[in-house]
Amino acid sequence: MKTLLSSIIILLLSQKNYSQNLCTLNAIDSFITSIENDKTLKKRVKDTVSYEKYDGSKEYDSAYSHSEYYYKNNQIVKIVSMNKFGNWRTDMTVYYFNDKPIRFSKGESFKRDLNDPFDFHIYYCDDNAIKTTLTDKGKISPSPDVTVGMPDVKIFLYWSYQLLNNQ
Repeated sequence: MKTLLSSIIILLLSQKNYSQNLCTLNAIDSFITSIENDKTLKKRVKDTVSYEKYDGSKEYDSAYSHSEYYYKNNQIVKIVSMNKFGNWRTDMTVYYFNDKPIRFSKGESFKRDLNDPFDFHIYYCDDNAIKTTLTDKGKISPSPDVTVGMPDVKIFLYWSYQLLNNQ
């Protein structure tokens, strides 16, 4: 009986950890740390390749997408995606809680040979951005003649749901 009771308590405590309200930066970061340290996550990989035309041009090149989906209790908690087209590559990581994005992180190499990241985090609560931060690795502009502002939180929210729906 004690074993059964202990098992039920452990199960309830683990469910509480994944059913909390995540609307503060500390709670979101704490949840993400627990995801990053969780060795029980299930992973599924999806790769796609297509041959696409450059915008406004007659030239074609391969478009490649690599996505890694991480599951906890049959729910997606993290998606890592890398997309490459021509000389452009975009890396993104999205963390989810109850099928809603809670943090979108991105590191972008504007061109493969530049390797200048634009790293930031957008924190979400119930599909509303609550904070956008540049990481200490983030470079706002890869070159003096390019000006990059803060990311558009609605576009990244849209991308977060696109990644979730493409699983």
